[in-house]
Amino acid sequence: MARIPAPNIESSETPFERAQVVRLPAGLYGAMFAWYSIPKEYPKFQSEGTELKFFAGFVVTHDRSNNQLPFFGEAIMGIKPKRYFNAENGMISAYVSFLYALLAGKVPMEQIVAMNDGELPDLDDLIGRPVLLTIEPNAKPDKHGIYGTRVKKIDPMDAGLWKAIKPLYESKKQVANGRDMTWRLSSPRPATAEEAAAGVPPPINEPFDDEPPF
Repeated sequence: MARIPAPNIESSETPFERAQVVRLPAGLYGAMFAWYSIPKEYPKFQSEGTELKFFAGFVVTHDRSNNQLPFFGEAIMGIKPKRYFNAENGMISAYVSFLYALLAGKVPMEQIVAMNDGELPDLDDLIGRPVLLTIEPNAKPDKHGIYGTRVKKIDPMDAGLWKAIKPLYESKKQVANGRDMTWRLSSPRPATAEEAAAGVPPPINEPFDDEPPF
């Protein structure tokens, strides 16, 4: 569907109920790329004006020891569609880090920066790809009253995570997001706080009716 950067497209939003996803403590986790939003202008943080940004969501499935979590969580990453990498000082843009991780570290960062827009990977083709995430829970709820979790750092999967997460990856299910026709991961999905409280994780192959919040 989309290669990022993309034109600023205002998608028609359909109201939907959002549920609180099970909250995970800060740390390093294994996760699967679950969804992304179309870039649009957002107000700058503590500054005037706007900036182009999109969001990417991940289903958090494994702990740092590659043990599958009893209840999957969710983490969200805000990304400015800018490509930058400086090998001398290690400075790298979030978008390059994002693509580098989704491509399992097999495409050099310099090559990602040098790609023409038409050569960039289609994010729909990368849905479900495993990555390593350093996450941190948000201290305050969003406008819907939902406590989210943000991605502080994203890295390519290692051999241990791939071995652990491979069964989930091979059984994954995808659906089209009806609001803008991007693709998203429907299974596996994060567990709601209600499901976690009941002690019963959602079935691996059961789609999650909720849509991404962006």
